[in-house]
Amino acid sequence: MAQRLSLMNTAPDFELQDADFTPVKLSKFRGRKNIVIVLMRGFVCPFCRSHLAQLKQDYYEFQQRDAEIIAIGPDGPHTFKRYWMENDIHFIGLPDHKSKVADQFGQEADMFELGRTPAIFIVDKQGKICYVFYAESASDIPNNLDLLQTLDQVNLKK
Repeated sequence: MAQRLSLMNTAPDFELQDADFTPVKLSKFRGRKNIVIVLMRGFVCPFCRSHLAQLKQDYYEFQQRDAEIIAIGPDGPHTFKRYWMENDIHFIGLPDHKSKVADQFGQEADMFELGRTPAIFIVDKQGKICYVFYAESASDIPNNLDLLQTLDQVNLKK
C-alpha cells in the first residue's frame, strides 16, 4: 500500500518532462501559482478522459483562481502529445510512465481496477497540500465545483 499524503504537508517536489520533453518542476510554481495535481489512470480510462474534458471546460475558472492544472498519467509522451493536440487541452500534461510521481503522492494501484485509482491534490503557493482526494474506484472523481471552492478558500487565506 502506498504512503498517502495528508493536508498541510509540503508537497513532494518532482520534475517530469512534458510531451515536448520540456522539464516541468513543481517547485518552480512556488510563490506564483496554486497547483491542481490530477493523477489519472491513463487514456484507456473513460472516467479519466471525461474528467480531463471537464477540467478543460472550466480551465478559465481555474486560471481565475490563480491555479494551474497539471495532469499526470502513465502513458508515454507521444500518447500525451496526441491526446492533448486532438482535444485542444491547454493545461499541463505530464507522462509518468515509470510512476515516479504516482508513488511519491501515494496513488494506489488496485489490481481489481486494473491500474491505479485517480487522486487529486491542490497545492497552495507556499507548496502546502490543502486538498487531498484519493478515489475509491476509477469513476470516483470529484466535480470541478469542489475543487474551485477549495481554491476560493485557499485564496482567502493569503
